[in-house]
Amino acid sequence: MARHLQQVHANEREVASTLMHPKGSKARTVSLQSIRNEGNYRHNAEVIRTGRGELVPRKRPTMKTQRSDFLHCLFCHGLFMRENVWRYHKTCPMKPKNSSTTPGKTRVQKMCAFMEPIPSHINEKLWTLLSTMSQDEITHTVKNDERILQLGQQHLNKSGSNPKRYENIRQKMREVGRLLITARKMTAVKDIKDLIDAKKYQTVVKAVKETCGYDSRTETYKIKGLALKLGHSLKKVAKLMESNGRMSGNYEMVAQAVDFQKVHETKWCDYISSTALRNLHEAKWNTPLILPFTEDIQKLHSYLDSKNDEYHKLLSEEPSDVRWSCLAQTCLASVILFNRREGEVSSMPL
Repeated sequence: MARHLQQVHANEREVASTLMHPKGSKARTVSLQSIRNEGNYRHNAEVIRTGRGELVPRKRPTMKTQRSDFLHCLFCHGLFMRENVWRYHKTCPMKPKNSSTTPGKTRVQKMCAFMEPIPSHINEKLWTLLSTMSQDEITHTVKNDERILQLGQQHLNKSGSNPKRYENIRQKMREVGRLLITARKMTAVKDIKDLIDAKKYQTVVKAVKETCGYDSRTETYKIKGLALKLGHSLKKVAKLMESNGRMSGNYEMVAQAVDFQKVHETKWCDYISSTALRNLHEAKWNTPLILPFTEDIQKLHSYLDSKNDEYHKLLSEEPSDVRWSCLAQTCLASVILFNRREGEVSSMPL
């Protein structure tokens, strides 16, 4: 490759700057490798966008692998195994020298996933949201299921530009992804659309119970809220399939989705939701209600008022970032105490 670049592409700016380094030097080696990585990255990006072709990693694995097993390095664009990219990240020659801190394994994987080429069938905003997930089996399942992606896009369209909703959308998609992984272990389904079938409703019920940790002896769910959330998500996926079938003229898909919704409306309560709701109510019975004493609330109010006056006076006499921060914190505590709802106050702009 080095000889080819020198004989054919010597007039290119990147190649010319590379050839200026002495032969055998570290700078020449790193620069040549950077050119190779960039070419491979463009090829891999086209493969990912079109879904056709073969990826070119820096080192070919000896075992059988899939697309989800690889990530591009954030700095040099080399393709590495997902489990090893964080280790290479520490010693990457293209890493900025002023970068002293080294993120952990999960953080590096998220950063690299964010820089991955966007597939043609995924919206850019949705891809950004997917890239912030933990890069595990659940995320891989979500990225490769068309219906789960449509469900996420639907939630994203409803939320608009409110970033506070993004975590909830990620959670919804991962919940359905977990259900699909469980269903694959129990039966021969490939996608979530295979579960939207009235004939397979018993399989859906078994998969939901297994995902939520159902104990048949005590008739309790380990994750009670998840059982209820999955019921809503399955209904939304069925409605998406119905609308897609009507728009494409696939009335067989429409009939399949409609039949599933009818069975779901009549049987879900008997199989899942009634038990889950009973478990939630019973859990609240044993939860003690702790109320503060009136004297304690008065003391806290008096303390915050005195601190507000103190920091306000100090800030008026000599403005500084530290004093402004102290005053802001006491004001925030006063508003939370007055409003008694931390979530609403957290949504207020500064």
